[in-house]
Amino acid sequence: MTDLLAAVDALTAPVQVTVTRDDGTTETVEQPPLLTQLHNAIGGGVGTGSSGSAKHERSVIDADALYRFTLIATQVSDWCRIANVVPTRNPTVDLRAWYTAYQAMRTSDAPATFAVRQLREWRAQILDKLEPARMQDLPYPCPACKATSWWNPSTGSEYQRPLVLSYRVDGGERDIGAHCRACDATWNARELAWELEARATLLADQVQRLMTPS
Repeated sequence: MTDLLAAVDALTAPVQVTVTRDDGTTETVEQPPLLTQLHNAIGGGVGTGSSGSAKHERSVIDADALYRFTLIATQVSDWCRIANVVPTRNPTVDLRAWYTAYQAMRTSDAPATFAVRQLREWRAQILDKLEPARMQDLPYPCPACKATSWWNPSTGSEYQRPLVLSYRVDGGERDIGAHCRACDATWNARELAWELEARATLLADQVQRLMTPS
Protein backbone atom coordinates (compact mmCIF):
# COMPACT_ATOMS: atom_id res chain seq x y z
CA MET A 1 0.00 0.00 0.00
CA THR A 2 1.36 3.42 -0.95
CA ASP A 3 1.52 6.33 1.49
CA LEU A 4 -1.13 8.15 -0.55
CA LEU A 5 -3.60 5.26 -0.49
CA ALA A 6 -3.01 4.76 3.23
CA ALA A 7 -3.68 8.45 3.84
CA VAL A 8 -6.89 8.31 1.78
CA ASP A 9 -8.05 5.15 3.56
CA ALA A 10 -7.40 6.76 6.94
CA LEU A 11 -10.09 9.33 6.14
CA THR A 12 -12.54 7.37 3.99
CA ALA A 13 -12.46 3.75 5.20
CA PRO A 14 -14.49 2.44 8.17
CA VAL A 15 -12.61 2.64 11.46
CA GLN A 16 -12.04 -0.52 13.50
CA VAL A 17 -12.13 0.15 17.25
CA THR A 18 -11.46 -2.33 20.06
CA VAL A 19 -14.03 -2.06 22.86
CA THR A 20 -13.64 -3.66 26.30
CA ARG A 21 -16.82 -5.19 27.74
CA ASP A 22 -17.76 -5.16 31.42
CA ASP A 23 -16.56 -8.77 31.79
CA GLY A 24 -13.08 -7.83 30.56
CA THR A 25 -13.37 -9.36 27.10
CA THR A 26 -12.76 -7.26 24.01
CA GLU A 27 -14.74 -6.78 20.83
CA THR A 28 -13.87 -5.08 17.55
CA VAL A 29 -16.50 -2.54 16.54
CA GLU A 30 -16.71 -0.85 13.15
CA GLN A 31 -17.30 2.89 13.13
CA PRO A 32 -17.95 5.22 10.16
CA PRO A 33 -14.99 6.79 8.30
CA LEU A 34 -13.38 9.77 10.00
CA LEU A 35 -14.81 12.24 7.48
CA THR A 36 -18.30 10.88 8.17
CA GLN A 37 -17.72 11.08 11.91
CA LEU A 38 -16.68 14.72 11.54
CA HIS A 39 -19.82 15.46 9.55
CA ASN A 40 -21.96 13.71 12.17
CA ALA A 41 -20.33 15.83 14.87
CA ILE A 42 -21.71 19.00 13.31
CA GLY A 43 -25.22 18.28 14.60
CA GLY A 44 -27.92 20.84 13.86
CA GLY A 45 -30.64 18.33 13.05
CA VAL A 46 -34.29 19.06 13.84
CA GLY A 47 -37.05 16.80 14.98
CA THR A 48 -39.46 15.03 12.67
CA GLY A 49 -42.94 16.21 11.89
CA SER A 50 -44.40 19.00 9.81
CA SER A 51 -43.68 21.67 12.39
CA GLY A 52 -40.27 20.39 13.37
CA SER A 53 -39.11 20.40 16.97
CA ALA A 54 -39.27 23.10 19.55
CA LYS A 55 -36.33 25.49 19.68
CA HIS A 56 -34.99 24.02 22.90
CA GLU A 57 -35.13 20.49 21.41
CA ARG A 58 -33.00 21.26 18.38
CA SER A 59 -29.45 20.01 18.28
CA VAL A 60 -26.76 22.62 18.84
CA ILE A 61 -24.50 23.08 15.85
CA ASP A 62 -20.82 22.49 16.58
CA ALA A 63 -19.33 25.48 14.78
CA ASP A 64 -15.79 24.15 14.99
CA ALA A 65 -16.75 20.80 13.42
CA LEU A 66 -18.69 22.64 10.71
CA TYR A 67 -15.72 24.90 9.97
CA ARG A 68 -13.26 21.99 9.76
CA PHE A 69 -15.61 19.90 7.62
CA THR A 70 -16.29 22.80 5.23
CA LEU A 71 -12.59 23.49 4.72
CA ILE A 72 -11.84 19.84 3.97
CA ALA A 73 -14.86 19.40 1.69
CA THR A 74 -13.96 22.54 -0.25
CA GLN A 75 -10.35 21.46 -0.75
CA VAL A 76 -11.37 17.95 -1.83
CA SER A 77 -13.84 19.45 -4.33
CA ASP A 78 -11.04 21.60 -5.76
CA TRP A 79 -8.82 18.52 -6.14
CA CYS A 80 -11.66 16.73 -7.92
CA ARG A 81 -12.13 19.54 -10.44
CA ILE A 82 -8.40 19.58 -11.19
CA ALA A 83 -8.59 15.81 -11.85
CA ASN A 84 -11.74 16.24 -14.01
CA VAL A 85 -13.97 14.60 -11.41
CA VAL A 86 -17.40 16.08 -10.71
CA PRO A 87 -17.64 16.54 -6.91
CA THR A 88 -20.72 15.28 -5.08
CA ARG A 89 -20.29 17.43 -1.95
CA ASN A 90 -19.62 14.23 -0.01
CA PRO A 91 -15.87 14.40 0.75
CA THR A 92 -15.72 10.72 1.69
CA VAL A 93 -16.96 9.72 -1.78
CA ASP A 94 -15.15 12.55 -3.56
CA LEU A 95 -11.76 11.83 -2.02
CA ARG A 96 -11.82 8.22 -3.19
CA ALA A 97 -12.96 9.31 -6.66
CA TRP A 98 -10.14 11.86 -6.74
CA TYR A 99 -7.60 9.20 -5.74
CA THR A 100 -8.69 6.91 -8.59
CA ALA A 101 -8.53 9.75 -11.12
CA TYR A 102 -5.23 11.02 -9.77
CA GLN A 103 -3.63 7.59 -10.05
CA ALA A 104 -4.83 7.28 -13.65
CA MET A 105 -3.40 10.64 -14.68
CA ARG A 106 -0.01 10.35 -12.96
CA THR A 107 2.94 10.46 -15.32
CA SER A 108 5.67 9.48 -12.86
CA ASP A 109 6.24 7.38 -9.76
CA ALA A 110 7.18 10.44 -7.72
CA PRO A 111 5.40 10.41 -4.35
CA ALA A 112 2.44 12.76 -3.89
CA THR A 113 4.17 14.42 -0.96
CA PHE A 114 1.90 17.45 -0.67
CA ALA A 115 -1.32 15.43 -0.83
CA VAL A 116 -0.07 12.88 1.70
CA ARG A 117 0.98 15.62 4.09
CA GLN A 118 -2.36 17.41 3.74
CA LEU A 119 -4.39 14.22 4.24
CA ARG A 120 -2.38 13.33 7.35
CA GLU A 121 -2.92 16.81 8.73
CA TRP A 122 -6.67 16.45 8.20
CA ARG A 123 -6.66 13.11 9.97
CA ALA A 124 -4.82 14.58 12.95
CA GLN A 125 -7.20 17.55 13.09
CA ILE A 126 -10.27 15.31 12.99
CA LEU A 127 -8.92 13.03 15.71
CA ASP A 128 -8.07 16.05 17.87
CA LYS A 129 -11.66 17.18 17.43
CA LEU A 130 -13.38 13.84 17.98
CA GLU A 131 -11.01 12.38 20.55
CA PRO A 132 -8.45 14.76 22.06
CA ALA A 133 -5.15 13.05 22.80
CA ARG A 134 -4.37 12.09 26.38
CA MET A 135 -1.22 13.50 27.96
CA GLN A 136 1.29 11.91 30.31
CA ASP A 137 4.44 13.45 31.76
CA LEU A 138 7.67 11.49 31.24
CA PRO A 139 10.32 11.32 34.00
CA TYR A 140 13.29 11.84 31.65
CA PRO A 141 15.41 14.85 30.71
CA CYS A 142 14.77 16.21 27.24
CA PRO A 143 17.00 14.35 24.73
CA ALA A 144 17.42 17.58 22.75
CA CYS A 145 18.03 20.36 25.30
CA LYS A 146 18.76 18.16 28.39
CA ALA A 147 16.28 20.20 30.44
CA THR A 148 14.72 18.62 33.52
CA SER A 149 12.24 21.44 34.12
CA TRP A 150 10.19 23.91 32.11
CA TRP A 151 8.75 27.38 32.57
CA ASN A 152 5.01 27.94 32.16
CA PRO A 153 4.47 31.60 31.18
CA SER A 154 0.72 31.41 31.83
CA THR A 155 1.28 30.63 35.53
CA GLY A 156 4.70 32.21 35.97
CA SER A 157 5.99 29.02 37.57
CA GLU A 158 8.63 26.40 36.89
CA TYR A 159 7.68 22.73 36.74
CA GLN A 160 9.56 19.45 36.63
CA ARG A 161 9.32 16.93 33.77
CA PRO A 162 9.35 18.94 30.54
CA LEU A 163 8.72 15.87 28.37
CA VAL A 164 5.06 15.06 27.74
CA LEU A 165 3.72 12.04 25.85
CA SER A 166 0.51 12.31 23.84
CA TYR A 167 -1.47 9.22 22.83
CA ARG A 168 -4.94 7.88 22.09
CA VAL A 169 -6.34 4.81 23.81
CA ASP A 170 -7.46 3.12 20.58
CA GLY A 171 -4.76 4.68 18.40
CA GLY A 172 -1.73 3.07 16.83
CA GLU A 173 1.92 4.00 16.79
CA ARG A 174 1.32 7.00 14.53
CA ASP A 175 -0.96 8.49 17.22
CA ILE A 176 1.87 8.54 19.76
CA GLY A 177 4.12 11.57 20.00
CA ALA A 178 6.20 13.50 22.48
CA HIS A 179 6.95 17.17 23.02
CA CYS A 180 9.43 19.06 25.16
CA ARG A 181 7.82 22.02 26.88
CA ALA A 182 11.24 23.58 27.45
CA CYS A 183 12.59 23.72 23.89
CA ASP A 184 9.53 22.74 21.75
CA ALA A 185 11.30 19.74 20.20
CA THR A 186 8.95 16.98 19.00
CA TRP A 187 9.33 13.26 18.30
CA ASN A 188 7.19 10.44 17.02
CA ALA A 189 7.09 7.15 18.93
CA ARG A 190 10.09 5.54 17.23
CA GLU A 191 12.23 8.67 17.36
CA LEU A 192 11.62 9.16 21.09
CA ALA A 193 12.29 5.49 21.88
CA TRP A 194 15.58 5.65 19.96
CA GLU A 195 16.63 8.90 21.69
CA LEU A 196 15.90 7.54 25.17
CA GLU A 197 17.56 4.20 24.42
CA ALA A 198 20.66 5.94 23.07
CA ARG A 199 20.83 8.13 26.16
CA ALA A 200 20.44 5.12 28.47
CA THR A 201 23.25 3.30 26.64
CA LEU A 202 25.51 6.35 26.92
CA LEU A 203 24.84 6.66 30.66
CA ALA A 204 25.49 2.94 31.17
CA ASP A 205 28.83 3.24 29.36
CA GLN A 206 29.80 6.23 31.48
CA VAL A 207 28.94 4.39 34.70
CA GLN A 208 30.87 1.34 33.54
CA ARG A 209 33.94 3.47 32.86
CA LEU A 210 33.73 5.03 36.32
CA MET A 211 33.50 1.61 37.93
CA THR A 212 36.41 0.15 35.95
CA PRO A 213 39.76 0.57 37.77
CA SER A 214 42.32 2.55 35.77
